[in-house]
Amino acid sequence: MLLFGRINVIILALLVLVLTACGTSPKSTLDEYKEAVLNEDTDKLIELLSDEDVKVTEEEAVAHAKLVNEHYSEESLNRALEKIIQNIENIEGDSSHNLPGEFRTIMVVESLDGEVILSVNREEVRAPLERAIFTYEFNGEELTVGDNENDHSVIDNLIPGIYSFEGMAEMNGIDFEMTVDVNFNEKDITRVTDDAVILNFAVDNDFKVENQKIFAGDEEITDLSNENVGYGPIFPNNTNVYFTGEYEGQTVRTNIARLDAKEQGTRYVYVELSYDQNELTRIDRLVSEQEENEKNKNFNISRSESRITALYDAFEIALKRNTRERQENILKDNFMNDNVPEKVLGYVDNHLDTENITDIEIIKQELVEQSDDTSELKYNVEIEIQFENGQIVNERHQVDLHDSSGQGNFKVSDITFE
Repeated sequence: MLLFGRINVIILALLVLVLTACGTSPKSTLDEYKEAVLNEDTDKLIELLSDEDVKVTEEEAVAHAKLVNEHYSEESLNRALEKIIQNIENIEGDSSHNLPGEFRTIMVVESLDGEVILSVNREEVRAPLERAIFTYEFNGEELTVGDNENDHSVIDNLIPGIYSFEGMAEMNGIDFEMTVDVNFNEKDITRVTDDAVILNFAVDNDFKVENQKIFAGDEEITDLSNENVGYGPIFPNNTNVYFTGEYEGQTVRTNIARLDAKEQGTRYVYVELSYDQNELTRIDRLVSEQEENEKNKNFNISRSESRITALYDAFEIALKRNTRERQENILKDNFMNDNVPEKVLGYVDNHLDTENITDIEIIKQELVEQSDDTSELKYNVEIEIQFENGQIVNERHQVDLHDSSGQGNFKVSDITFE
């Protein structure tokens, strides 16, 4: 009876050893991993890959299975896992082995004290958000990453897998859709997909155009400045971009650059623009002509005012001459073709008083009409005639002047006495 009991204990101990060996053998553990990957069994993957340091989430388990199934066929996965099993069995004692991916280790297999342990490492994943703020959901949480000052931002610490984060981005107060794809099988594991770009310009502005504004399509984007890196976000779709500005009081525009649909992975777009040199030269020439015309105009007006003064100085002298011939000789230099109109001589006759000497003072002279080239001018002139006997007469005349020489040599073409 005692012998029979001892035999049962021995059999039971051997059975436990056999079962234990089967449960922790490399083959059984890696077979479980393989089946979990092929069947996308997230619960099993969480159980197999989680440890004290890394608690694998459901979304990470999904991403991990996708990564392995993309990189390996069922046959190639079998071969890779069989190679790990053989390596473990061929090494006495503890050992560590990797399930390789395209560029990174997908999973670590360790044999410690006869037990096979699977694990994955988290990696800090940075994405080229390029000055966008990105909001997305992951593991049941809403996360916001990035800022408007840096090109790259940390997305998360992730286990090897293939992820796709869809969310909304913001830049300069403008919201737009963004997707961040993470693929541990790629050399550059992150790829950002959106329609936004930031424009950088080189503008040829030798003529110093001022008050420049930037347009994309019909919308001004001057306020969408990202400090010194450009203007955005812009959403290219056969979009015309150009600058406008002010030059010598006129609005001018550069050539137009057309932005087609955005190339994948491109955030910064460089555009060379220039103002029409011929147009700016034409404006310079026009401004010079205007300045010259204004100068000539001011010169002509100054000369015409001198003629008005000379005219009434001559009147004052003529009123002191008692013969028509002497009066005409005094006045003729002020009139066209030295021809003193009869009405002017009649005016002198009406005021003539050789014994009562007169003085004429111009109280006001006002330019009321002028031709574009200032060769024809019309003045309203107010005068005061002071007689020696104390009598004062106020009169208003209209004087028409004409310059036939083009050099400011004005003569009286007509005069009206009111």
